Amino acid sequence: MKNNTTAQKLKNWLVSQQHIFLDNDGFLFDNTEKMNDAAIFTLRHVFDVEVSEVKKIDVLYNLENFYSQNSSVFQRVPFVASESLKILRQGVYDIGDVAHISEKDIFRMSSRAYGGAFLPFSPIDLPQAYERFEKLVQEYTPHKSNTNMKKIEELIHILQQNVQEYALNGRTGDISPISGERYVKNGITSRFVFEAYLAIYLLIFEPQVQELVGARELVGALNKFCKKQNKGFGLISNRSQDSLIPLLSRHDFIGETMLSADSIFPADPVLGGKPRLHQFRAAIPAGETILYFGDLPTDVAAIKALNEMDGPNTAKVIVIPSKFEFYLDQQGSGEHNFSPEEQNYTMCIAYPTISEVIAGL
Repeated sequence: MKNNTTAQKLKNWLVSQQHIFLDNDGFLFDNTEKMNDAAIFTLRHVFDVEVSEVKKIDVLYNLENFYSQNSSVFQRVPFVASESLKILRQGVYDIGDVAHISEKDIFRMSSRAYGGAFLPFSPIDLPQAYERFEKLVQEYTPHKSNTNMKKIEELIHILQQNVQEYALNGRTGDISPISGERYVKNGITSRFVFEAYLAIYLLIFEPQVQELVGARELVGALNKFCKKQNKGFGLISNRSQDSLIPLLSRHDFIGETMLSADSIFPADPVLGGKPRLHQFRAAIPAGETILYFGDLPTDVAAIKALNEMDGPNTAKVIVIPSKFEFYLDQQGSGEHNFSPEEQNYTMCIAYPTISEVIAGL
């Protein structure tokens, strides 16, 4: 174990906090990168946009314009929306107007805003986009048995409603009667892009999702530890229930020795998810303490908000190293990822160290 100070700190947090909850995407599964791949694939093959050729400054302008015209989309995920705009501005500042979009830019962007960001570069109209989407569904469906077809069919139905409305009435106003969003270009809304992306992710990319190496053992060890210490144990995710439960079930993460079905809290269909606190409030009584395991800045922001609301030391968070966000230095320390204030309640620790500490409790 490279960093004994980090290990001891983790041990203290595991012992002291009353509840231990886990994130799903990116913490238990490798699906955050596959979601990024699905977004790039959808924009390329359905909307004819090669995102790597698009400049940051143009996407920044598009996003600012989109959020100003669709404030409800911004308010659903204000932290994610604000952070994505900040990252784009910083990229333009650092590199200049010639800077192109990176994978991290897409990773940090709200999926509901992909259309707002990239549709202005698309030559495709709504019927053409759906025709391209339909061909992909026909191509991949016969080969996929391990998919959430119920959700995919629901998304296809919504997309078809958009096409039918367009065929009957054309674009008769600025706002789609189906989604309530303003059209971005050629009769297409950002919501349409999101629903096409989600269907393609579920059909093509989610069947490739694998649990992270050691995730199953870690969940089992935490389950055992929490029962022994009489601690609450569960999962809080920004994924919707109709997507979250099938994924966990397919990988056998729900059960007596893993995660209890009644301790799994997906995103609220109206309010959304982290860093807002309604999921934590549903899972944990106000004032009780929590140690949360995640992988993103949204997880850190949620824990910060809990501490601001209920008092210091109410909440702690462990984030694991990831491709786009946090990393360990050569000494195995993750302190450089966080401000001095954040270090009071945040650590970056790799799976092997987490598992080793739990094994020693």
